[in-house]
Amino acid sequence: MGLAVIAGVALPLTVTTTAAQAASVTTWDKVAACESGGNWSINTGNGYYGGLQFSLSTWTGFGGRQYADYPHQATKKEQILTAEKVLAVQGEGAWPTCGPRAGLGDDTAEPYPDLPAPPVVEAGSVWNRERSASGVWQAAASHIDVNTSINGFAAAGLADGSLHVQTLVNGDLWDRARSAGGTWQKAATKIDDNGSLKGVASAALPDGSLHVQTLVNGDVWDRVRSADGTWSNATKIDDNGSITKISSAALPDGTLHVQALVNGDVWDRTRRADGTWTSATKIDDNGSIQDVAATALPNGTLHVQALVNGDVWNRSRSAAGVWDAGATKIDDNGSITDVSSAGLADGTLHVQAVVHGNVWDRTRRADGSWTSATKTDENGSIFDTYAAALPNGSMHVGTLV
Repeated sequence: MGLAVIAGVALPLTVTTTAAQAASVTTWDKVAACESGGNWSINTGNGYYGGLQFSLSTWTGFGGRQYADYPHQATKKEQILTAEKVLAVQGEGAWPTCGPRAGLGDDTAEPYPDLPAPPVVEAGSVWNRERSASGVWQAAASHIDVNTSINGFAAAGLADGSLHVQTLVNGDLWDRARSAGGTWQKAATKIDDNGSLKGVASAALPDGSLHVQTLVNGDVWDRVRSADGTWSNATKIDDNGSITKISSAALPDGTLHVQALVNGDVWDRTRRADGTWTSATKIDDNGSIQDVAATALPNGTLHVQALVNGDVWNRSRSAAGVWDAGATKIDDNGSITDVSSAGLADGTLHVQAVVHGNVWDRTRRADGSWTSATKTDENGSIFDTYAAALPNGSMHVGTLV
């Protein structure tokens, strides 16, 4: 392999004087947009493949076949990781037109930095703060669960106006309800005594049922509370084995979408209105996502938020089922550690971000424009948050402290 050929140009492997060492995913996206229109699966038969238009000799010479026989058969991340090796040896000149145009030689960021070590599992008690339909926040949060051993939670607003909050305690799952009249159930009910639960998400369907997802040993299970209040046994819906975070959202058409975070990427799986499940589809291959949240709007769109290096990105799926081509950064704070969201009856979307133990709320108006963030809780010790909307237009934001 004396020559490396990429983007139609042959360059000796010994060229290093102008070589760069790394570039961000954003810059690689620009190169791909120039080379292939951003199509990472393209194969036009011209001898060059994938988003970065590798020749087969370059792909093979730089180790790409550990991922796939041909570049266009590999994921975006795998193509970028292979391109990083080319960049380190040949510099941006390996893409003589698109490399300089994208600023490839000036970018030194790692595209997929090592994820931080998993944080120490924190535990606390649950507080809930309500925002009325008119936009007025409750003066102070209410202490709705004083357990102090809770290390995870989720919440969903049901069609009957009740709010259900699920809490994880020592690997078991408990559910506490707030009636439509505002009265909280005196004591939580244990709904899963598995003992090994590590994560929880929940969503309510238009038929009045509540679906609660739990994470066990990297797999996802779904448990249903019917409209009459009876609970089903849990059913395994994803046996991936490497899932670290989950979220879910219910759409007006009766479908349920469950998101799973695997190796920094987000996958989406759908439960159809008839109760059958689809296979999972990768909707974000960023590779560095640390947290995920999701919510549905009355118009049938689905919004999924991803936390990457302290910033929040939003990707939407239209009512017709079409995903945005790329995610949009909606908060570049850089210090966000947790994210949640809720879609209100008026068509607005609220995204909560935890920064230095405080909660900030940012709104996407019904016309698609975003407001700036507003601090809604300055407790200073918050490490987790949930959000749930009720049919009356109110929103409830929970915090673990």
